[in-house]
Amino acid sequence: MAILIAALILSLKTDGGFTGRGVGHLSIEGQKVMTDRCAGTITHRESDRLTAAIAAAKKLTWRESYGKVHPDAVLWTLEVEDRKASWYDDNELPKELEDLRDEVWKLRERVISECE
Repeated sequence: MAILIAALILSLKTDGGFTGRGVGHLSIEGQKVMTDRCAGTITHRESDRLTAAIAAAKKLTWRESYGKVHPDAVLWTLEVEDRKASWYDDNELPKELEDLRDEVWKLRERVISECE
């Protein structure tokens, strides 16, 4: 079953770390992408990769939290539709969640690079 990206609501937020402010965030609502620095749109290729990563991650039973806090660690919080998971830097994640986080972060980097 395909996930319609047009109806998708996803966010990846960070908090804490050395500065206490995290390292950035991204949210997607439909084709619109908002980062901590600027806005953009998702491409068809990114949409396909993200849809596949979401489908793989949704096969898992998500835990609310992964691992334990470390000094100056960044807290990551991922929300996809009705699911939410949090973890700190260097906490071990299921591969599917790690892959989803990586796809989202690549999208954030691309959007920011185009608006600078």
